[in-house]
Amino acid sequence: FTSASMQVYDLTEFMDKHPGGWEFIYMAAGKDISQVFKSYHGQAQHQVLLKYQIGILSGQDVPSFPPEDEFSLTLKERVNNYFRSTKIDQRSSPFAYARYFLNTIALLLFYSLQWTTFLHGAWMFYIMAIAYGAALAQYSLSAMHDGSHGAVSHSPAFWRLLAMGHDFLNGCSSTLWAYQHVMSHHIFTNVEGFDSDIDTSDMEFYRIKESQKYSTIYRFQSIYSPVLYFFLGISIRIGDMCNYYRGVSRRGPLKVNPFTASQNLIFWGGKVW
Repeated sequence: FTSASMQVYDLTEFMDKHPGGWEFIYMAAGKDISQVFKSYHGQAQHQVLLKYQIGILSGQDVPSFPPEDEFSLTLKERVNNYFRSTKIDQRSSPFAYARYFLNTIALLLFYSLQWTTFLHGAWMFYIMAIAYGAALAQYSLSAMHDGSHGAVSHSPAFWRLLAMGHDFLNGCSSTLWAYQHVMSHHIFTNVEGFDSDIDTSDMEFYRIKESQKYSTIYRFQSIYSPVLYFFLGISIRIGDMCNYYRGVSRRGPLKVNPFTASQNLIFWGGKVW
């Protein structure tokens, strides 16, 4: 079950019919999807959703936003009309596919060179390590990110393949990332208590919101934070394991549904790899 605009829907029968794949429907189970639905769908898809309405929501525990104004609706209509009139597929970009391919080749090349050139001196090892890190960052910012949003191609399997790079290249869970980034951050951007990206304890190594307790050391966070970011990957990997062994119940303030068999396979496969 899920809710949108105070209406309750049973999408059980629709999961396997969803053009965006079953996984997004599964992640939405037990949550309000009002904003995420508007972000990815239009009026035609809303008519499909109405077929699965089973009731009215008596209340909700997430922030509500004002309805879209005339400017927003007009802008969306004009953008959609542009793509229709020019016959451009918004999700199909040969340039993006080429970028992903070349990026993957660069990753494999720099990784192999990192471990074959160290015999010629430590400086070559570190140069290749830096190049590999840059290529990996590019993959994460483009291919992995695009896959988690379902932003390129019309194939959920291709989206999953791109997103899996987060598991098998970064060692971090792409499933937990999707909950945090797609279902939380993009919908409740900077809304404290709902945006998992700004979920912090009172004392962190940096201060990103006014509700955090102030410390004098934060005056220097622009200096030391870039260095500490080198350890971010390790921190996320540890956080993944902690969340998993807690029953994978939350990702920051967001509730995470139990992992499916395939999500478990990808999660542990990435950790072992």
